[in-house]
Amino acid sequence: MCPVALEDCNKVSAAVVRYVARTNEVVVLNEDDDLGIFTGDPYFERDRPKSILCLPVFLKNIPIGVLYLENTLVTGVFTLDKLELLKLLSSHMVYVRKLEYLMKENTTIEKNEISPALIEPLTKRELQVLELIAEGLSNREIARTLQLSANTVKMHVMNIYGKLEVSRRVQAVNKAKKLKLIM
Repeated sequence: MCPVALEDCNKVSAAVVRYVARTNEVVVLNEDDDLGIFTGDPYFERDRPKSILCLPVFLKNIPIGVLYLENTLVTGVFTLDKLELLKLLSSHMVYVRKLEYLMKENTTIEKNEISPALIEPLTKRELQVLELIAEGLSNREIARTLQLSANTVKMHVMNIYGKLEVSRRVQAVNKAKKLKLIM
């Protein structure tokens, strides 16, 4: 599976995915439910999903993505009693993917070369944000430069931190330079 930018994917409710990524809250929606803040989302009018579950996925308590599940046949498929199991399964999926990636990397690394591996590659936009961070721009300045909202930039920064497994800008820039993601 290849990563796809949310803007390029019409198979999910982008509004739900963005909300979960921004708030780290679980969203469970059923056809009969009041959609609340998602009422205006054209996805629901166009595709008419019966049930949606979207939950944040963490690695070492760092948000790294979301799990989006949708059922187009049956209402009420995703319930709170199944939520804990899905959280557990999603965290195991992340660890398995990281392990697969590390094993693949180990087969391609030269004997004397040590290179830390990313769980998931950075998107083009995240690389742009990372380059601007390396130039010393603030989130607000990055938002103006890339014509994004400050919240969108903040989410990109958090995704970068999660993917690079760092917690500060300096760490992100240093690790990206070691990985030769930026110069």
